[in-house]
Amino acid sequence: MLSFSELPADWTVALRLRNDLSVIVQDTGFVQIASVQESVRIGPLPPPLIQLIELLRSRTLNIAVAASPETLGETLQKHGLRMECGLLGQLPRFISQLAMQGALWATFKTGDGAAIEIVPLAFGRMPDTGQTDPLCLRKDSFLRAEGGLMILEAPDGYARIRSNHPILAQVFARFAVADKRDTAAKEPTCAADKIPASDDDAVPALLNILRRTGFLVSATAKTAAQAEDGAHRWEFHDRLFHMRSRAGFHDAMVGPSFRFAKSEQPLPLYKPIDGRSFDADIHIPLEPCDALCQAPYPLQKAFSERASRRVFADKPVSVDRLSALLYLSCRVRREHGKGDDAKSYETSNRPSPSGGGCHSLEVYLLVRRCDGLDPGVYHYDPKNHALNGVNAPHRVWQIMLTQTKYLNGSGRLPDVLMVISSRFGRVNWKYQSMSYATVLKDAGALVQTLYLNCEQLRLSGTALGTGNIYHFQQLLGIPITEESSVMEFIVGNRQD
Repeated sequence: MLSFSELPADWTVALRLRNDLSVIVQDTGFVQIASVQESVRIGPLPPPLIQLIELLRSRTLNIAVAASPETLGETLQKHGLRMECGLLGQLPRFISQLAMQGALWATFKTGDGAAIEIVPLAFGRMPDTGQTDPLCLRKDSFLRAEGGLMILEAPDGYARIRSNHPILAQVFARFAVADKRDTAAKEPTCAADKIPASDDDAVPALLNILRRTGFLVSATAKTAAQAEDGAHRWEFHDRLFHMRSRAGFHDAMVGPSFRFAKSEQPLPLYKPIDGRSFDADIHIPLEPCDALCQAPYPLQKAFSERASRRVFADKPVSVDRLSALLYLSCRVRREHGKGDDAKSYETSNRPSPSGGGCHSLEVYLLVRRCDGLDPGVYHYDPKNHALNGVNAPHRVWQIMLTQTKYLNGSGRLPDVLMVISSRFGRVNWKYQSMSYATVLKDAGALVQTLYLNCEQLRLSGTALGTGNIYHFQQLLGIPITEESSVMEFIVGNRQD
């Protein structure tokens, strides 16, 4: 954290203890400050400093950077806290100590009213502040816009910076495009030559803020991201997704927040069969296929023989076996209606598990050949065990089928391409931070179920590593934020 001497004299700072921290004052004068993950013990402290911590828990303390000890004392007295002159002189250092533990929210206000807010995300593990090496921007830092502010953060960063000061974007750009041979700035203030002179007083302060919060790192050694074991093998989007969909390195809610429960109704359990995507003239009830579905097959045998099978027989798969695969893997066994509670929503029980019983996944069949079923695109109705026709452009689904022979590694076309999509609103209406991760886990569980049932039914099947979401959007003609493909599985008759 900055010392007040590193800030322009006309700045002020607003301080408050993070609201996710608990404070326990011990009889010995030590104070235990804890988050859900870490705990820090400081002290022993004199009573006025303990009272200051309690004050920062309940309200925001505004301090002028250039305030004298006497002025600081007057400010504290307004909040009912008296402090001797000797302790007042130690106050900036004590505040910096709290901030270095990641315990304080700090908002710096410049002389012209702009603000730079530091939101600590780490607790008890802020970066080393003694760094004096040549600096470069942390490799995985990113700047985005939210709520009229610029947000600077990193996937597993120590802090987030929120600001409406244009100097943040200019400094970020200066380091982001720096010549690699020059390794960015040689001194914390050397970026000033790229920034308007009128902002010179803010530049060194901001550069120190970026250094003390881990966004500027040593250019002569490996960056913080590179120094971690294996970090160089992570792509930016993978690292961000992993860090933000689990707790530990951010301050967002993770789990069932029901943040839309008051403003929106949950999506229905079943996808509406409307004219936008479906052909109302094609509805094909599937046979139960009891002989196939009820034939005994040891689970241990299915697990031990499960394999990705990419080679298909010359004879096409039959509609009975395809029906049995869908019935054993995707059908609805039981459904539970919505209650009166605003957080209540329809759920169902199916062979494959789903987070919260949401079951956002939909299954589409792109049929190249199938004994008993015409080529085309169908949507599986899990409630009625039936197929509904889809109004899909012929060119698009033919492209999607053709691509499978390059994706499955065999160079051969399958009988059927199963495209698994998600109606995302079923999940993100309830869950926060982890909704897309939940969708992918659901898809993985469904694919394993398909694999095991392929063994029982003597079918060849394999999951594909990726698919084309643009083609899926063209297939149905709906926005990818509403529904999009998340997994593909190909099926065909197995060679004897």
